[in-house]
Amino acid sequence: INAYKSGQVLQMKIFQKQNSTLQNTVINSNNFTTIISVSVQGISNNSQFFVHFDCNSGVGGTGYDSFDSRLLLLNNNIDYPSLPVLSTKFIQFDSDNRFSNMMLFPISGAKNTEGAGAYSVIVQARRNTSDDDLKIFDDKFCMTVTEVQN
Repeated sequence: INAYKSGQVLQMKIFQKQNSTLQNTVINSNNFTTIISVSVQGISNNSQFFVHFDCNSGVGGTGYDSFDSRLLLLNNNIDYPSLPVLSTKFIQFDSDNRFSNMMLFPISGAKNTEGAGAYSVIVQARRNTSDDDLKIFDDKFCMTVTEVQN
């Protein structure tokens, strides 16, 4: 049996262009679209995953546009997991701040694990009331997943 101390970092994984690929770089649907999904193996039965994702993004056009982003942690050992949303963000534009990099990202969150095993960490976004697309620039992104003992 491993004797981990409370607060001990058990593992930290960093995903970026050198070792990962974005699944979608244009968000143009009202349904949540996966930007990146990675698998991590939990070490402890009593820990938390802390997740942080950031990327360079922008919206073209003019007028009213709104988007949502969310960060998910799925336990791959459960057949029908609930939707464990770690964090959500919303942004709304009219005619200003259209090229801000602090729109929907960075996004971060934490969740207790449901035991050691395989987990999927997923970042998604969707277009709400918008006629313009959200573009993710795939050369500048980073996701950090850290497991910490409770």
